[in-house]
Amino acid sequence: MRRSGKWLLGFGLLVLAAGEAVAKDAGPRPPTLDWIGFRPREAGTSELFMLVTQPVKPREQVVGDRIYLMLDGVVPAKRNNTRSLDTRWFETPVAAITVKKIGKKGCTACLGKKVAGPSMPGAGLLITIIMKPKLAPSYTMGSEQSEMDPVPPHELRPGEKPKAPVTRTLIRVGFERPPIEAGAATDDTVRPRLSEPDVEPIKIPPAPKSK
Repeated sequence: MRRSGKWLLGFGLLVLAAGEAVAKDAGPRPPTLDWIGFRPREAGTSELFMLVTQPVKPREQVVGDRIYLMLDGVVPAKRNNTRSLDTRWFETPVAAITVKKIGKKGCTACLGKKVAGPSMPGAGLLITIIMKPKLAPSYTMGSEQSEMDPVPPHELRPGEKPKAPVTRTLIRVGFERPPIEAGAATDDTVRPRLSEPDVEPIKIPPAPKSK
């Protein structure tokens, strides 16, 4: 009995030590991107907004007609937050927005050597804003603390307690509508067009001759 007692005590100490090691290795939770969205506004302006659980300052770089925003150490809260946003049909200068997870090697190695990309080392999320043709990248960016929740409120069940409000960092990227000058490209020429295949004419057989 003494041996079994010592064995149980030693096993308990090992389990406790392993639990403490796992807790130390886990460390603090990384900041997560809870929500990303795009909305057109009045007079042709638009806005990209992102909700992050911790204060994050995006790193910016402009290459050609693209704006790159790097959110260091940020991971997506769910898989849906990494889907591309197709904004080309809105009356705004933004054509599309993509979100890509970047590893420790940086985004240049992740995009590939054949694609001209930014030189931003580190892991996180790379937000790429693609402008429409013939429109130079122009934007304003700011951040604020907000209690905006991407999950809509629901009716509480009996005995269910309401969730405490969570303060997130709301990152706003604003885009102004460029002025239309005389002789400049209009919206019809700037907006991408979808090519449609030529429709073959329907051949109608001749009516049968009456006897």
